[in-house]
Amino acid sequence: MAKEENLSEIEGLLEKLWADTEMKPDADAEVVHQEVLYNKLLEIVKKEKNVYSFQKRSSKTIIRSVAATVALLICAGLYFLHTRPKPMPMQARITPSNPVRHVHEIRLADGSVVTLNKNSHLDYPAKFNGKTREVYLTGEAYFDVRHDPLHPFLVHTGQITTRVLGTAFNIKSEGSLIQVTVTRGKVKVSTPKKL
Repeated sequence: MAKEENLSEIEGLLEKLWADTEMKPDADAEVVHQEVLYNKLLEIVKKEKNVYSFQKRSSKTIIRSVAATVALLICAGLYFLHTRPKPMPMQARITPSNPVRHVHEIRLADGSVVTLNKNSHLDYPAKFNGKTREVYLTGEAYFDVRHDPLHPFLVHTGQITTRVLGTAFNIKSEGSLIQVTVTRGKVKVSTPKKL
């Protein structure tokens, strides 16, 4: 019924059905009523043809829809790649494999100088990045730290952390005993907070 080419066939079937129907000779009013019903039914069939018909989309419309979808996906992907947090680059750390066997002077990237005592070990980055300058000491070392108030210098030794801005001091750790001796400036020594 939805196809227009079948409409003439449907009209023919309805007319045949109408003609084959028995008519009562004295029912002129009934005939008029049936003709009205027939015409209404025919109008409904013609109107319903548009409701059930499917529109064929052109290939241009399909291509445009696919292109718009692909463009939207690309934009969303670029947005998420741009806004995701970027991993911090790995810092090259200088970690001597063995403690030094004699007094050894180390010049750090920020200009600070560390005099490492024998049988001591210092772990430090090749270049300081971030808000702090951090090193890890095992043993004994004398630090002459270059002053930089925006980037505090932190020395981690065992369970304590020594924080300085620019000063000279000595740190010695022997087992659980850690000794900090200040020769110039101020330092702040802290231990990890207990939970």
